[in-house]
Amino acid sequence: MQKDLGIEMLKRIFAITFLMVSSSSIYAQTQLDKQFSDERAAVFQAVKDKRINNLDARKELLSLSKTFFPSDELLIAHDEYGVEIATRLQNKEITLAQFNELMAERNERFKKAQEIRKANDQAQARAKQDQIDAYNQAVQQQRNAVAGAIALQGIGNAFSNSFGQSITPPMQICNYYGNTRYCQ
Repeated sequence: MQKDLGIEMLKRIFAITFLMVSSSSIYAQTQLDKQFSDERAAVFQAVKDKRINNLDARKELLSLSKTFFPSDELLIAHDEYGVEIATRLQNKEITLAQFNELMAERNERFKKAQEIRKANDQAQARAKQDQIDAYNQAVQQQRNAVAGAIALQGIGNAFSNSFGQSITPPMQICNYYGNTRYCQ
């Protein structure tokens, strides 16, 4: 019983630690997203103000993506495509209208891919939460069973210890010889 309590305490400490770390990482991720969005907005504003051209802006966006989210292949591929299209615009292979049309199409596909990724992440989070709930329910059922067993044991002890005598008849040992029963 003591071992079970010790293991249960370790599990609880681990769960609390996990929640604290995950909540702090969520806050850090939110801060990172905000900083990334601000940097991207500054680049787009620089293009709008004509301080930098499209190619330099797209290279800067790619650099930001690789810096802030180096493992996000979807975002990096999107920005690499932007650099390719901006290079074609710079070399006069396409017009500005074609550049805008190609980027709008790519942005639309990128948004759809992000929605799918978000839905998958939510499904995984729900599955993980369902597992945690199932585990907690199993632990609660185990605790209830232990509590019931302890209660029944206490009742049994009360019957056998009431006023020094048992309220249940003593156990008899009987021997049978033919049709006769001999009990002690």
